[in-house]
Amino acid sequence: MTPAAAAHREAYDAARAEQERLVGRLFADGRIARVPAKRKVRAAVLLEVVRRFEPGRVYSEPEVNDVLLEATRLPRRLRLTRLWHVRPRRGTLDP
Repeated sequence: MTPAAAAHREAYDAARAEQERLVGRLFADGRIARVPAKRKVRAAVLLEVVRRFEPGRVYSEPEVNDVLLEATRLPRRLRLTRLWHVRPRRGTLDP
């Protein structure tokens, strides 16, 4: 393995370990236990939720809803406003 490849692998492993640490802190029984305030930590939560979707598969809206509901135990209003930042007037997502 080249030095550059080794450095890349080390950085990847460190990022993955941080992701696992955050997920372990914020998830309970495979579900989001609380919504983090920091954007970086929210991104880690969203990455974990995205991992639950199969790459290349086309999901219907009810299937997407089922995956999202399985990932969270928060009331619907909190899920939408605190994690995905839905703008109530336009109904769009604010990443």
